[in-house]
Amino acid sequence: MTRVFMVYGPAQHDVSKLIPYVTLSLLQGHAPKIASGSRMVDWIFVDDVVEGFLAIAGAAGIEGATIDIGSGKLVSIREIVENLEQILSVNKRASFGALQDRPLEPVRIANVTETYSTIGWSPITSLATGLRTTVDWYRQHLGEFSRAVNS
Repeated sequence: MTRVFMVYGPAQHDVSKLIPYVTLSLLQGHAPKIASGSRMVDWIFVDDVVEGFLAIAGAAGIEGATIDIGSGKLVSIREIVENLEQILSVNKRASFGALQDRPLEPVRIANVTETYSTIGWSPITSLATGLRTTVDWYRQHLGEFSRAVNS
Protein backbone atom coordinates (compact mmCIF):
# COMPACT_ATOMS: atom_id res chain seq x y z
CA MET A 1 0.00 0.00 0.00
CA THR A 2 1.25 3.49 -0.79
CA ARG A 3 0.30 6.52 1.30
CA VAL A 4 0.81 9.71 -0.67
CA PHE A 5 0.82 12.93 1.30
CA MET A 6 -0.19 16.44 0.09
CA VAL A 7 0.90 16.61 -3.55
CA TYR A 8 1.44 19.96 -5.26
CA GLY A 9 3.02 21.14 -8.47
CA PRO A 10 2.49 22.53 -11.95
CA ALA A 11 -0.66 21.83 -13.96
CA GLN A 12 -2.94 21.09 -11.02
CA HIS A 13 -6.28 22.11 -12.49
CA ASP A 14 -8.34 21.75 -9.32
CA VAL A 15 -8.26 25.40 -8.36
CA SER A 16 -9.99 24.67 -5.08
CA LYS A 17 -6.71 23.20 -3.82
CA LEU A 18 -4.62 25.57 -1.72
CA ILE A 19 -1.58 26.22 -3.91
CA PRO A 20 -3.40 26.71 -7.24
CA TYR A 21 -6.08 28.78 -5.51
CA VAL A 22 -3.67 31.11 -3.72
CA THR A 23 -1.31 31.41 -6.70
CA LEU A 24 -4.07 32.18 -9.20
CA SER A 25 -5.85 34.55 -6.82
CA LEU A 26 -2.68 36.57 -6.29
CA LEU A 27 -1.79 36.54 -9.99
CA GLN A 28 -5.27 37.88 -10.76
CA GLY A 29 -5.00 40.62 -8.11
CA HIS A 30 -7.34 39.06 -5.54
CA ALA A 31 -6.67 38.46 -1.87
CA PRO A 32 -7.22 34.74 -1.28
CA LYS A 33 -9.52 33.81 1.59
CA ILE A 34 -7.84 31.41 3.97
CA ALA A 35 -8.67 29.86 7.34
CA SER A 36 -6.24 30.51 10.20
CA GLY A 37 -3.40 28.85 8.33
CA SER A 38 -2.34 26.89 11.39
CA ARG A 39 -2.93 23.43 9.94
CA MET A 40 0.32 21.51 9.51
CA VAL A 41 0.75 19.47 6.33
CA ASP A 42 3.39 17.19 4.80
CA TRP A 43 3.80 18.70 1.29
CA ILE A 44 5.38 16.68 -1.54
CA PHE A 45 6.25 17.93 -5.03
CA VAL A 46 4.63 15.99 -7.87
CA ASP A 47 7.94 15.06 -9.55
CA ASP A 48 9.07 13.44 -6.31
CA VAL A 49 5.82 11.47 -6.15
CA VAL A 50 6.44 10.11 -9.64
CA GLU A 51 9.98 9.10 -8.69
CA GLY A 52 8.62 7.47 -5.53
CA PHE A 53 6.13 5.40 -7.54
CA LEU A 54 8.91 4.34 -9.93
CA ALA A 55 11.05 3.27 -6.98
CA ILE A 56 8.14 1.24 -5.59
CA ALA A 57 7.57 -0.40 -8.97
CA GLY A 58 11.21 -1.46 -9.12
CA ALA A 59 11.52 -2.64 -5.51
CA ALA A 60 11.56 -6.34 -4.75
CA GLY A 61 10.11 -8.02 -1.69
CA ILE A 62 7.80 -5.24 -0.54
CA GLU A 63 4.53 -7.14 -0.83
CA GLY A 64 2.25 -6.19 2.05
CA ALA A 65 4.36 -3.18 3.04
CA THR A 66 2.99 0.31 3.52
CA ILE A 67 5.16 2.93 1.82
CA ASP A 68 4.90 6.65 2.66
CA ILE A 69 5.47 9.10 -0.18
CA GLY A 70 5.93 12.46 1.50
CA SER A 71 8.58 14.93 2.55
CA GLY A 72 8.73 13.96 6.21
CA LYS A 73 8.37 17.63 7.18
CA LEU A 74 5.33 19.49 8.46
CA VAL A 75 4.77 22.99 7.09
CA SER A 76 1.81 25.19 7.99
CA ILE A 77 -0.67 26.43 5.46
CA ARG A 78 0.23 29.95 6.59
CA GLU A 79 3.88 29.36 5.71
CA ILE A 80 2.93 28.03 2.26
CA VAL A 81 0.74 31.06 1.59
CA GLU A 82 3.41 33.49 2.81
CA ASN A 83 6.01 31.76 0.61
CA LEU A 84 3.70 32.14 -2.40
CA GLU A 85 3.17 35.83 -1.61
CA GLN A 86 6.94 36.32 -1.43
CA ILE A 87 7.62 34.43 -4.67
CA LEU A 88 4.93 36.39 -6.50
CA SER A 89 5.99 39.77 -5.05
CA VAL A 90 2.44 41.09 -5.17
CA ASN A 91 0.75 43.82 -3.16
CA LYS A 92 -2.28 41.71 -2.22
CA ARG A 93 -2.06 39.55 0.88
CA ALA A 94 -4.14 36.58 1.90
CA SER A 95 -7.02 37.18 4.21
CA PHE A 96 -6.27 34.77 7.07
CA GLY A 97 -9.27 33.93 9.23
CA ALA A 98 -11.73 34.65 6.42
CA LEU A 99 -12.75 30.98 6.41
CA GLN A 100 -13.32 28.59 9.26
CA ASP A 101 -10.72 25.98 10.09
CA ARG A 102 -11.63 22.37 9.48
CA PRO A 103 -11.01 20.98 12.97
CA LEU A 104 -11.21 17.29 12.06
CA GLU A 105 -8.35 17.35 9.53
CA PRO A 106 -5.72 14.89 10.73
CA VAL A 107 -2.07 15.85 10.94
CA ARG A 108 0.02 13.16 9.26
CA ILE A 109 3.71 13.06 8.50
CA ALA A 110 5.47 10.61 6.20
CA ASN A 111 7.94 8.19 7.72
CA VAL A 112 10.67 8.91 5.18
CA THR A 113 13.31 6.96 7.09
CA GLU A 114 11.31 3.76 6.75
CA THR A 115 10.50 4.55 3.11
CA TYR A 116 14.19 5.00 2.31
CA SER A 117 15.17 1.79 4.06
CA THR A 118 12.39 -0.12 2.23
CA ILE A 119 12.74 1.21 -1.34
CA GLY A 120 15.84 3.40 -1.34
CA TRP A 121 13.89 6.53 -2.25
CA SER A 122 13.61 9.95 -0.66
CA PRO A 123 12.32 13.23 -2.08
CA ILE A 124 14.84 15.65 -3.57
CA THR A 125 12.81 18.77 -4.40
CA SER A 126 12.96 21.47 -1.74
CA LEU A 127 9.76 23.28 -0.87
CA ALA A 128 11.23 26.56 -2.17
CA THR A 129 12.15 25.02 -5.53
CA GLY A 130 8.82 23.22 -5.86
CA LEU A 131 6.81 26.34 -5.10
CA ARG A 132 8.85 28.47 -7.52
CA THR A 133 8.43 25.86 -10.27
CA THR A 134 4.70 25.71 -9.61
CA VAL A 135 4.27 29.51 -9.59
CA ASP A 136 6.24 29.80 -12.84
CA TRP A 137 3.92 27.27 -14.49
CA TYR A 138 0.78 29.16 -13.39
CA ARG A 139 2.26 32.46 -14.58
CA GLN A 140 2.84 30.95 -18.03
CA HIS A 141 -0.66 29.43 -18.15
CA LEU A 142 -2.65 32.19 -16.44
CA GLY A 143 -4.89 32.69 -19.48
CA GLU A 144 -6.23 29.14 -19.09
CA PHE A 145 -7.55 30.06 -15.65
CA SER A 146 -8.95 33.54 -16.28
CA ARG A 147 -12.36 32.71 -14.83
CA ALA A 148 -11.35 29.88 -12.51
CA VAL A 149 -10.72 31.85 -9.33
CA ASN A 150 -13.06 34.51 -8.02
CA SER A 151 -12.14 35.81 -4.59
